[in-house]
Amino acid sequence: MKRLQEYLSSLPQEELHPSDIANILKDMDESTFRDAILHIPKSCIAEVALELPDRYFDDIVENFSADDLAESVSELESDDQTDFIQELEELDKDMAKEVFDGLDSEDQADILKLKQYDESEAGAHMQVELYAAKANMSVNEVIKELAKLRREEQIEHVNYLYVTDDNGKLLYGVGLDDLLLFDFDKTITENIQRSKGDFQPIVANDHDPIDEVVKKFQEYDLSSIPVVNAHGYLLGRITSDDIYDLIADQATDQIFNLAGVKEDSEDDDNIFKAGKYRAIW
Repeated sequence: MKRLQEYLSSLPQEELHPSDIANILKDMDESTFRDAILHIPKSCIAEVALELPDRYFDDIVENFSADDLAESVSELESDDQTDFIQELEELDKDMAKEVFDGLDSEDQADILKLKQYDESEAGAHMQVELYAAKANMSVNEVIKELAKLRREEQIEHVNYLYVTDDNGKLLYGVGLDDLLLFDFDKTITENIQRSKGDFQPIVANDHDPIDEVVKKFQEYDLSSIPVVNAHGYLLGRITSDDIYDLIADQATDQIFNLAGVKEDSEDDDNIFKAGKYRAIW
């Protein structure tokens, strides 16, 4: 508990990292854990729950009201919001409905959209929050709009600009380093037409197998990939963080299978114990 309290008091709330909190919590015994989670700022409870192994999820949600959870879920990006609601549905459908009902209509619409996809499809892993510039905007307009949205914390982790036509069809992908070399008074299209660079984006279709998307990240060393529908209209993006989490989850499942540990145990001690027993076999 002391370690958690020291961490929580060492940083402003907006700088606390859920993965750090989760790592501290995992080292606690059950009774200390239950007391400790009540000290975590409510705004990051949902993200901490997603960072922890699945077996901790019910211990966290049962200690907070639906209103508290809804407030925390509202701070998440759309793909994480969907993951949280789906995991909560498996545990308590009534509570999940209460939390969902406590979200604003935009968040609800995003969650319903992502829930339509199968877990094996790229669309299930995309974030719908992203900034896309129109091709006929000037570079100066784009940079001002990006800066405004970033100051308002409406977007984050932007290092690649998606460019669409007026109807939302994806046309180009421009790295921010290239954007800064453009003529600020000319439109995106005019700059691209004058440039010798290749601005054709590598894309994922929303129904592509997620395994294929992972391969694209590895092959092209991507930080993010735009997700489009069958007609080329921009729907969202998948980031390298999302892919890293997916690979980590798959690797964990493989370790459990090799060690003979049940999928829901997710405990390092159990892995080592199971490995020991397998060695005896």
